[in-house]
This record gives sequence, C-alpha cells and structure tokens, in this order.
Amino acid sequence: MLLFVPMLNFAQLVDSSKIRIQIDSLIELNQSLSDARKFDQAIASIELAKSNAIETFGTSNNLYVNCIYNHAATLYSMRRLSKSETIYLEAKQLVEKSANVDSALYSNILNNLGLIYLDMGRFNEAEGLLLKSKNIRESVLGNRSRKYMASLQNLAFLYSEMNRYDLAASYFSESLKLHAEAFGKLNLDYAANLNNQASMNMDMGRYFEAEKIYLEVLSIFKMIKKEDSNDFCMTSNNLGNLYKKMGRYESSEKYYLLAKKIREQNKETETTSYANSLINLGTLKAEIGQLENAEPFLLQAESIISKAIGKANPQYAGCIRNLGILYKGLNNYPLAMQYFLESKKIIEDKLGTENLNYANAISNLADIYMRLNRFDSAQILYSNSL
Repeated sequence: MLLFVPMLNFAQLVDSSKIRIQIDSLIELNQSLSDARKFDQAIASIELAKSNAIETFGTSNNLYVNCIYNHAATLYSMRRLSKSETIYLEAKQLVEKSANVDSALYSNILNNLGLIYLDMGRFNEAEGLLLKSKNIRESVLGNRSRKYMASLQNLAFLYSEMNRYDLAASYFSESLKLHAEAFGKLNLDYAANLNNQASMNMDMGRYFEAEKIYLEVLSIFKMIKKEDSNDFCMTSNNLGNLYKKMGRYESSEKYYLLAKKIREQNKETETTSYANSLINLGTLKAEIGQLENAEPFLLQAESIISKAIGKANPQYAGCIRNLGILYKGLNNYPLAMQYFLESKKIIEDKLGTENLNYANAISNLADIYMRLNRFDSAQILYSNSL
C-alpha cells in the first residue's frame, strides 16, 4: 500500500502534464485562428481549452487565467467590446487575488482593458490603466522592449483622442526614437507608430504633414513586402480620410478602393474591416452629393456588421447613424428617424449618455423632429439631454 500511493501521484502528474500541453496547444491554435480572422474556430478552441483548465486545475490556476486572457483578446478582435471587457475584468481580478501584479501578463490585461475603454470613449479609465501598464512594463521588461514601446504608442493615441496633443507628441517621439534605435525603421511596428502620428496631425488640421507621414508609411510597407497586410489597408483608409478632409475626392476614392480591393483579395468580405471600407466609400459618395450611389455601400456595411458582431454594439450604432444621415439627405424622414432612434438606444445602453456619440444622436434625432414640425418633441429631447 505504501508503494502504491506515489505511483498513483506520478500517474496523476503525468496526466495533468499531458492536459497542460493540450491546453497550451489549444491556446496557440486560438491565437493562430484569430490572426487568420477565423473567429468561430478560434472561439471554439479557446472555450475547449478553458473547459479543460477548469476541470483539471480549477479557476485559480495561471493556465486558466491565460485561457480567459486569450478568449478576451479574440472577442476584442471581433469588436465585441462589452464581452471582452467582462472577461478581462475576471482575469484582472484573478491575477490581483494571486498577488502576481508585477507580471507581464497583468500588464497585458491592464493594457488591453485600457484599449477597450479607449474604443468606448471612456478616456479617464483608459488613461489610468494604460499608465499603470506602461510602468509595469518598464519595470519588468525594460524600456527597450516592444511591449513598453507599444504602451508609449497607446498612450500617444489616447492623448491624441483626448486632444491633449502636447502629451501625445511627446509619447510618439519617445516611442519612435526607441524603436528606431532598437529595431530600425523598416518594420511593421515602426510603421504603425508613424501611422498613428500622422492621424494625430490630421486631427490637428496639419494636413500636409499628415500626408507626408502617411505616404512614408505606405513606402515602408512596400519595401518590406506588406502591401497585402491589414496595416497597409488601415493606412490607405486613413489617407483616404485625409484627402476627403482636404476636398481631394478623387484621391480619397482611390485609396478607399485600394483598401477595399486588398480586403477582397484576402477574402475578408464578411469582416467589420471590410464593412468600414464600404462605409468610407458610402460617406464619400454622400458628401459629394451622389446619395443614390452611397446607399448600396452603407446597406451592405450594415448587413455585414450585424452578422459579424450583432446589432447591440457601438460600431453597429455608428453604421446605422450614417444610414440615418443618408436618408435625411434623401428626405426620407421616417426611415432616417428609425435609424437614429435605434442608434441612440444602442449608444445609451452600451456607452451611456455622457459622451459625444450620444450628443450626436440627440442632435440628429432632434433635427428630424424639427424637419417634421414636431417642435415639442425636439424641445423635450434637448431638455432630457441636459
């Protein structure tokens, strides 16, 4: 009997080691499938990994935390921000309970939660998380690590969105300097940082400086043979946005169509990224007065987004807001009102009422009431928003 117990423990150890390897393999598979945008399969693999982790190790094990961290990351890539937030918060709580708050994993959780709040327009929450993540990464990984440089870029982008351009420029400059010294300039990370710096210049109205930087970014992508990448598409879309702001509509359409074509070649026609290309083209057509030509692009985008991430989502709300604006321009006020009401409800439910998106929703809806001579309804709407 005394000899049998250690043999049983050894067998259990072997079995748990095998399961650990299986879970690690499922996590790697999830990451590969997410990168390939095969999200249904990615979710299936990480849910299986999570189930195996719970059954064998429980929820207080680092392996389980790693599972839910990757689950949340996949949901973020799918733009399911609320679900991703919930799972990241669970991971954050578990790591804090284990007192392992000086780890790279904890800094990643904080960073990604910060990015979710940035996307949601919850800038103050995003700032606290991103700063804390940066400090941990600097302490644990050093200021020459890619993760630390990514933190600088994320903070620069946040402060740019907050119109705190001095801080944004400082973080962009530090990140670019460190990255060039450590890894050179001919790589995706450096190009992505430049892209964000160009976007800040565009937001500041420094259009010619932004154009110069965007074109430099595209040149880098061409030199490193990444002309079919998602980053190349994003920069092409950004350059299209810039030229639209500058009133250079032919150039704008050229770059929007380029991004759309690449996504079609990459078989991404059912993704939100492809839908964004359609929205860009639709809003461009509307801006130059081609309202009938805009409608098919925006309707197709609405269909794609609703299937990809569902309707209870801020991105969907933004899409149908564009449809509302289009139908207002076509004097189809009942249909415009329908889209504005739906958009307002989603924003209110998901983001609350203390944000610019909600203020725009109120303004759009009130404008429709005014056009329909429903002045009392417009007044009530404005009063309730105060």
